[in-house]
Amino acid sequence: MINYIETVKLFISKYWSVPVNRLNHNTKLEDDLGITGDDAVEFFEKFSKEFNIDLSALDLRKYFESEGVGLINFSSIFGRQKKVKRSLHEITIADLENILKVGKWVDPTE
Repeated sequence: MINYIETVKLFISKYWSVPVNRLNHNTKLEDDLGITGDDAVEFFEKFSKEFNIDLSALDLRKYFESEGVGLINFSSIFGRQKKVKRSLHEITIADLENILKVGKWVDPTE
């Protein structure tokens, strides 16, 4: 029987040099591991290839900021408004575990 959570943790550790003991079900790819923008694209390309998972239904914009987004908010520089982060659903290791079990992209927000 496949231990999906350990499989995901080992994958992340191998490709993103994160110690396995730092990873758990609730680990968030963006907030906890810093995977965003182009890194997210690369991550899911490797994930798809490594596990032969169909991720064609995945829209990364729904889950990750683009490169550089959120770094500078010009209106906040001039005092007009506070910096606001878009409300995005965070993909967790538990979500990746579920994708492995099913064998294709499963939107965790549905």
